[in-house]
Amino acid sequence: DGVNDAPALACGDVGVAIGAGAHLAVDAADVVLVRSELAPVAAYIRLCKDTVWTIRRNFLWAFVFNFLGLPLAAGVFYPR
Repeated sequence: DGVNDAPALACGDVGVAIGAGAHLAVDAADVVLVRSELAPVAAYIRLCKDTVWTIRRNFLWAFVFNFLGLPLAAGVFYPR
């Protein structure tokens, strides 16, 4: 029914509910499946992993850019 599941969905790291369930469970879930199929969960997990990979890659590029750019902006490479 989904009513008993709402507290567990709210306390978990990621809560997945089926849209045909109780409104309380749908409101407490992080991800709501529109159809009564579990196949989209795999696509959701892949999307999450790709997103985390993109964030980490962007942090790396920002670190490299700042590591090289800040001394350049401060004039370290200009002759005295």
